[in-house]
Formats: sequence, C-alpha cells, structure tokens
Amino acid sequence: TFTADGHPLKGETTSYKLDGVTIKDYSETDFTNATFDEDNNIIGGYITTKTWKTNGGALKSESKVTFTADGHPLKSETTSYKADGTTVKDYSETDFPNAQFDEDNNIIGGYITTKTWKTNGGALKSESKVTFTADGHPLKGETTSYKLDGVTIKDYSETDFTNATFDEDNN
Repeated sequence: TFTADGHPLKGETTSYKLDGVTIKDYSETDFTNATFDEDNNIIGGYITTKTWKTNGGALKSESKVTFTADGHPLKSETTSYKADGTTVKDYSETDFPNAQFDEDNNIIGGYITTKTWKTNGGALKSESKVTFTADGHPLKGETTSYKLDGVTIKDYSETDFTNATFDEDNN
C-alpha cells in the first residue's frame, strides 16, 4: 500500500516452496518511519519487517534496517525465533559503514560486519566480516564462533570466493 504522496507504506510478500504451491513464509514490511525523496527512494529513517511461517502462523523473525541520508543501509538488526514463534533463537546486527555503494544502493566494495548473540544482550555466538569486490561480489568471508560462554573461541573460518563465478544477482 502507498501513502497519498505515493511513498510505500506497507509491503506484503508470500514466498513459496519449490512446488510453487506450499507457502514457505509470509512477511510484512512497514515503511512508516522511512524518509523518501521525490523519486520514492529511501533517504533516511528505517523500515521494519516481520516474517511468519505462514500468514497467521508462528513468527520467524523481526528486523529493522536503518538508512543513511544517501539511502544506503547503515545497520540491520534481526531477532530470529524458534519454531514456537516466541522463544528467541538469536539476535544479530549487521553494520554497513565500511561498505561502498553505487547509485542503486548495491554494494561495490568495502566490507560488512555481523555480530550474533543468543539473545539481545546475551552471550555472543559469532562475529563475521564479508569483504566485497568492486563488482559487488563477495571476496572473502571470515567468521569467529564462540562457545556457550560467549567469550571462548570455538572456531575460526575463512571462505575465499576468488575462484567463484557469480551472475548479475551475485548468485
């Protein structure tokens, strides 16, 4: 739905499993707190999205994406829920200040970092950094996972995408 000014107000999406019939999940995005320019591009504020297993089913996740005045994402915060739809599975924050963007807000270099906790304010589960090429393809991923105490390192891994081939959608 749209506002009287033609700006997005609410977006609803139903995703299907491979059979094209079975619903995978349903999400709603609220644009109430986003700021738009005359071309309906986001130039600040934030959007929130809730995703359920089905329309009216158990809650899978809630997220908030905050944008810069240039319309680039600044920070993404996501709470994921267990199958019951109420118990928090984990909470993550992805930071974008070190990423470079083109005029369509696609990443064209730099890196993003993500931290994941057991709950918002709980023990740290993992930290990751993904570095991108000038074409916006991932170049390298680095992840540190922590034991239950959130301090002791469980393992560290690096993924090198140098020999990977990507399509125009970075798949």
